[in-house]
Amino acid sequence: MRIDQGDIWLADYGRPLGREQAGTRPAVIMSGPALNSLPFGLVITAPVTTTRRDWPFHVAVDTLETGLDKPSWAMLEQLRSVSVRRLHRRLGHVDDAVFDQLKGVLQHLLRK
Repeated sequence: MRIDQGDIWLADYGRPLGREQAGTRPAVIMSGPALNSLPFGLVITAPVTTTRRDWPFHVAVDTLETGLDKPSWAMLEQLRSVSVRRLHRRLGHVDDAVFDQLKGVLQHLLRK
């Protein structure tokens, strides 16, 4: 199974603890080939929600190529490594401009 950075996959996040996102939902693949091509079977994902909150760490991903049927936002505060076995099917891909926004927000969240 080929999984590329910027892809959107339907992912099963399982049962939550605390404020974690849970259940089956779209997810943006944030990790690149350095991780995705390794035999570990892990990828780093950003869960996607259809609930608009206007939070600075949520990025709109509702472009035509995503395969999403509703306006949606990637939740970068919920970044999570998951097994590729949690990925059910590829829905689409975010465009370069959206992925640049995702990287910018992630850099801000990781800043000291």
